[in-house]
Amino acid sequence: MVAYWKTGMRITSGRLNRALPVEVRKLVTSSRTSDTALAADTELVLPLLANTSYLVKGTLLVSGGDGAGDFQYGWEWTNTMTVIMGGGGPVDSIASGTSGSAQFAYAAVDTSSPSASIGYAASATGMNVQISATVEVGASAGNLSLRWAQLSSNVTASNLLVGSVLTALPTRFS
Repeated sequence: MVAYWKTGMRITSGRLNRALPVEVRKLVTSSRTSDTALAADTELVLPLLANTSYLVKGTLLVSGGDGAGDFQYGWEWTNTMTVIMGGGGPVDSIASGTSGSAQFAYAAVDTSSPSASIGYAASATGMNVQISATVEVGASAGNLSLRWAQLSSNVTASNLLVGSVLTALPTRFS
């Protein structure tokens, strides 16, 4: 892959279109109850182009019972991708969402779908989890899907709320 734009490179509609960000948003709240098995969210799926590197940023709005269930996320993808993920949000041991400590975590370079997971707190008042990933797409385009579940099984639902958003910004392409 080559970084865009290089001296002498022709500006074409194809190259301009490849430089556009891709954004997806949750339009419906989803809930998971008594379930720690990560599953793809049906709305937070990014269609990514072949031979392109992306910086993926996300704001996940989560809620759940105070000190119960919490939240974890990871990724899955089609075709070949290399993903490095991380993020920051409320530490998963706080008892309520009114205040608390933050944790900042990452997972090592991953080429196997699905990826590892990272956990954060969820509370009745709602939490804001900021996530990021660098993604290199191989020779075929693919979909990068956010997977999520409860961090610990609980009968009180953990929710991924309306307004959660993922944005993929192309950083390099050929």
